[in-house]
Amino acid sequence: MPLSTLQLTNFRSYPDRAFSFDAGKTVITGPNGSGKTNILEAIYLLGMSRSFRGSPASMARDGEQWFRVSAWTSDKNELAVTWKQKQKQLYCQGEQVKPRDFIGYLPVVLFEPGGLQLIYGSPSYRRHLMDRILCFSDSQYLTSLLRFRRILKQRNSLLRRGEASKDQVFGWDVLLVEQAAYIRRCREDLVAFFNQSVPAIYRDITGDQNQIQFTYASKTSNKNYPDELLRQLAASIQPDFRYGTTGHGPHRDDINVTHNSRPLAEVGSRGEVRTATVALMLGELSYIREYARSEPLLLLDDVFSELDERRQAALLEHLHDTQTIITATHPPQQLETGCATIEL
Repeated sequence: MPLSTLQLTNFRSYPDRAFSFDAGKTVITGPNGSGKTNILEAIYLLGMSRSFRGSPASMARDGEQWFRVSAWTSDKNELAVTWKQKQKQLYCQGEQVKPRDFIGYLPVVLFEPGGLQLIYGSPSYRRHLMDRILCFSDSQYLTSLLRFRRILKQRNSLLRRGEASKDQVFGWDVLLVEQAAYIRRCREDLVAFFNQSVPAIYRDITGDQNQIQFTYASKTSNKNYPDELLRQLAASIQPDFRYGTTGHGPHRDDINVTHNSRPLAEVGSRGEVRTATVALMLGELSYIREYARSEPLLLLDDVFSELDERRQAALLEHLHDTQTIITATHPPQQLETGCATIEL
C-alpha cells in the first residue's frame, strides 16, 4: 500500500515534523543542507530496518539521545523505528517485532549518489544489493541468510581460536553449505532476471545499442555446488586457520558488470555508470513486483543532476504507476506538473 504519512521526531535535522505523500509522485525541493535526503533516509529505515548512510546514533538530532520514525500507509497500517538507550526497536501496528518480521513490510528501492558504488565499489556493495532484493522477495532467503551468517561467525570464531580440530570445523562446514546452496541458487536466478530486463531498460534510457551484462562471479563452480563448496572448505582449512576467516562461500561472491563485454567500471563514462545504476534500480523494482507480489516505494535522491533531458524524460516514462518520492534542488521541467511538492 502507498505510504501516506511520515512522522519524524528528533531525527537528523527534524525535532518534530510530519510529511504527507501523494500516491503517485512527490517531489521534495530545497537548497543543499535543507534535509531532503534525511526524509528518504527515514523511509529507507522503515523499509530495511537500517540506514543507507549511518549508524543509529548518528541519526539522533544533535543534543538528543533518542529518535522515533513513524509512518502510516494509505490503509492505516503503522510502522515505527525507535532508538533510545542505544537500542533500536521495530514496531508493526504498535507491537514490537524482530527484523525478519519487519523487513519486507514496506518494500523500498533507492537511488542515491553513493549508489554508483554498485559499479565502482567493492564486491560487498553488489552482494548487499542481491541480499536486499531477495530478502524483500523471499522469506526463506532471509532465513537462510541469517542462519548462514550465524554459522559463518561460529566457524570463524573457531578458526581464530586455533584450538579446534578439523573434525570440529567440518561440522560447521556441513551446516554452512546447507544454507549457502539456497543463497547461491537464488542469487543466480536474480542475475538471470537482471540480464533479461536491465539491458533493455538501459538502451531505452540511453537511446543507443550499447550492451550491459551481468555475470555471477564465484570461486565455486555451480555444478554440484554443495559438494564442490564442501570440498573447497576442507582443502582450504590451513589458510583459513592462518587468517582466521573463511575463504570460500557466497560471502565472497560478486557480480561482474560489463559494457560491450568490457568491465563497465573501467570503460564507462560517469554518465554511463549512472545510467546503468538507474537501470539496475528499475530492474530491482521489476523483480520485487514480480516475485514479492507487492508494489515497492521508489526513492530517488538527486537522480536527475547528471542526466540530460532525454534521459530524464526516458526515466520518468518508467515511473508510471509507481509511488515515487524524489529529491531535487532544481527539479527538471517534466516534474513541474502532475506531482505533489514538499518545499523545505
